[in-house]
This record gives sequence, C-alpha cells and structure tokens, in this order.
Amino acid sequence: EADIQIETSPHIRRMLQNTEILLPIYLKLTELMVKLSENKKLTDKELEEVSKLQKGLNEHIDKREVSID
Repeated sequence: EADIQIETSPHIRRMLQNTEILLPIYLKLTELMVKLSENKKLTDKELEEVSKLQKGLNEHIDKREVSID
C-alpha cells in the first residue's frame, strides 16, 4: 500500500526526492563543520566534493529531478 501511495501522490514523491538529494549534502556539511571547528583547512578534494554537491543541488532546483548515480 505504501508503494502505491508513493507512486500516485506527487507530494510524497517530491518529499522522497528532496530527502534523497539533501541527505548527502547534510552529511558532507556536518563533516566539514567538524573539520573547520577543529581549525583544520579543507583539502582541494573536499572543496571539489562541495562544488559537485552544489552543482547537483542547483540542477535539482532547476529541473526538479534527481539523477541516480
């Protein structure tokens, strides 16, 4: 029954999509916040990861789609 509700309700589907795109961003933000709170500098790789997440979020905002990688 839950599967049918997700398939037929655009609002529930949107909440699921938003959650799927935001969880990795929240995780990365918390990792970076801990590192910065320890007065450590971000590496080039970490900055690249943030840029990639920002790009994905901007695409999601523009298209309202989630790409499955």
